[in-house]
Amino acid sequence: MVPYDMIMIFRYRYVMYSSLLLPFIGLWIADLSVTQIFQEEIQESQRGILNGVQDSLNKLMNLVKFALVILLPSPETFGYLIFVSWLFVFLGYE
Repeated sequence: MVPYDMIMIFRYRYVMYSSLLLPFIGLWIADLSVTQIFQEEIQESQRGILNGVQDSLNKLMNLVKFALVILLPSPETFGYLIFVSWLFVFLGYE
């Protein structure tokens, strides 16, 4: 018979792994949706330009993220990073 503690550990692991996996699935679906909208709504001659601009902005924001993590590495400043992340998500919402 499996001890009760082992069952609880497996439940906690299941909840933790699920909470990590589900947002990535949602992000993947959102990315697929944006790509489909681009392909349906944008003229074929303009798709490459728009995709290039989108990719450049994604890489720029990734660079900003890396710079902030380098500038604010201590655990005491982690709250600032969370706030900035939330702010960028909020500003990106249409």
